[in-house]
Amino acid sequence: MFKVAFDIFHVGFWSSEIGLQFPEHSFSFVESKVVREKKSLLVMVHGESLLFSKIVLFLSGRKGVFKVEQIWKKGEEMCLRVLMTSQYSSLWNLPTAIEEKMAPISHTRIVEKYERWMFGAPTKIAATRMYQALKKKYNVRVVSVVELSPEKKVMFEQLTWKQLEMFLFASHLGYYEWPRKITVATMCRVLGVPKTVVLSHLRKAEQKVLKTVLD
Repeated sequence: MFKVAFDIFHVGFWSSEIGLQFPEHSFSFVESKVVREKKSLLVMVHGESLLFSKIVLFLSGRKGVFKVEQIWKKGEEMCLRVLMTSQYSSLWNLPTAIEEKMAPISHTRIVEKYERWMFGAPTKIAATRMYQALKKKYNVRVVSVVELSPEKKVMFEQLTWKQLEMFLFASHLGYYEWPRKITVATMCRVLGVPKTVVLSHLRKAEQKVLKTVLD
């Protein structure tokens, strides 16, 4: 299995502007489910807190943004939920990614005017096909292709898509930090998913990861 990083220039999307507008801040996001026909993006902001209100205002005024909600703010970190219109083009659901069994294995980071997507690819051929498919729609470049260690390979292969997705959400929202930045209840509300579903995916994923590490 390979870890493949792509830089994608998403024309007309706020990610192509915000990194240049606020160069001293770092931005990353993960996608959530569609909420009332709106795509939900969970955005993490790191940097000078005095500019947080300007960042929220900037996002609120971008094309395709329906609403911006603050989930939490602590020190120089802020977590937002950005509701996009249904026209937002998602890379998670790209047919080639599904066909080649390539799943996002990390949150998306904003690097200058690019979105940096990190995918897990079963083969280099799959990664090449993914690149060719992306090239037809976006300005894209390959940043790196790295083969995973046997331990990480086993871990990722054992996780289901949903378990990996929930793991990314929890990690991105600060659930695994100490002290925790978000409770399970708040995470369920933000994701629009029942508590039993969230805990089920997380516990199964944690069990598989621990088994890989301890065996």
